[in-house]
Amino acid sequence: MSELHLSGGHLWPKHLRVMVSAPAKGLNPDFAMTFPAPLFAIAANDTWLAGSYNMPYVKVNSEMDLAFVRSLLETGRFESLVIDSADELQRKLLVERMAKKGKNTLDYEDWGWIEQKLNRVFEALTSMPIHILVNCRYNEEQNRPMLSGKFAEQIHNYFDYALTATRTQDIEQFLDALLNIEPDESGEITTEAAAKLEEKSYVGMNPTMGWTHSIVDFDESFVLADFETMWQLHNEGASEESPEVTTVEIADHEQALEILNEIF
Repeated sequence: MSELHLSGGHLWPKHLRVMVSAPAKGLNPDFAMTFPAPLFAIAANDTWLAGSYNMPYVKVNSEMDLAFVRSLLETGRFESLVIDSADELQRKLLVERMAKKGKNTLDYEDWGWIEQKLNRVFEALTSMPIHILVNCRYNEEQNRPMLSGKFAEQIHNYFDYALTATRTQDIEQFLDALLNIEPDESGEITTEAAAKLEEKSYVGMNPTMGWTHSIVDFDESFVLADFETMWQLHNEGASEESPEVTTVEIADHEQALEILNEIF
């Protein structure tokens, strides 16, 4: 028994799976805080959440902590998972492994282990029915996520959106995108509005980085300052039609061709 499927809106991801990379000083919780009902998995310093109130988070220092995060997500109480950050998560897992093995240096076996471990972790998390946002610092000199080993070239494949984040002081460049900031009557940008703009992190595509990608064809210069903006763009990319699955019993090559000719 074989199944012939027809593509349509039913294939479009029902949740956002986003990776955002930024220079060390560019990581900022502004974008993450706009995700609905988030659970934060913090492998980095938890002062990242110091400006927020009553946000649930788990300090991730071990595999057991990761298992706890997944068990919390399975309760259905959270709609989103935010991981900060992928590079620190990798470091924490390697530190735990070295401590268990009583080692001071990493060898080839350890790098193979962490590659397989992180692939399993992100495959499991990104397959859950939740929105997921993963922060990761990037290496500006090497133009890639600041992860060690082969996983640095693999992590972006788990996300529908692999983007970069930055801060900007170029007011004019982003004025049109931020509809809530307008010049005053004299046509000047007020100090208050300028400060508001500079405080934000902007997420978007960076064409100079080969690993960035998006399943929605939005303008590379467009900035995504919040979840709702991105969610709207994401849903606009889906096909409205969802054909039914066609199930056929195929005996040989000739019968398969006959069935295809009937459908198309």
